[in-house]
Amino acid sequence: MGLHTASERELCDGRVVIYQRTDTMTAVWQCRIAFPGQPYIRQSLKTRNEAEAVKLATKLYEDLRYRHESGLPIRRKRFEEVLDLYLGNLAQEVEYGQAKQKKLDDHRKMSRYCREYFEGRLIDTIKTSDCGKF
Repeated sequence: MGLHTASERELCDGRVVIYQRTDTMTAVWQCRIAFPGQPYIRQSLKTRNEAEAVKLATKLYEDLRYRHESGLPIRRKRFEEVLDLYLGNLAQEVEYGQAKQKKLDDHRKMSRYCREYFEGRLIDTIKTSDCGKF
């Protein structure tokens, strides 16, 4: 058991561990999920019922396993996170002389409209049809 965990229970051949934290006011169940070559996924199951926690953790594991096996990222990103990564990468290309400053300036200006429109949306939920609406 960990330093602040109690009632640990392994599921799915040890890939999922549910536990309750001892350093919090509420005794809700948490889960920790492991995939090879990935950092742990930790998430609150938001229930005090152990049987319900087992069901929720197993479902979460199956959903994440499907994403992993399908080549999708396990950790989902919001549109603005991906946009910021893209603009940061483009800024590096400008710094190394692989892209022009005008391209970076233009992309920064244009991206503000996309940012406003898609703000808060998960990048993998945006469809081509959504892009024609703004």
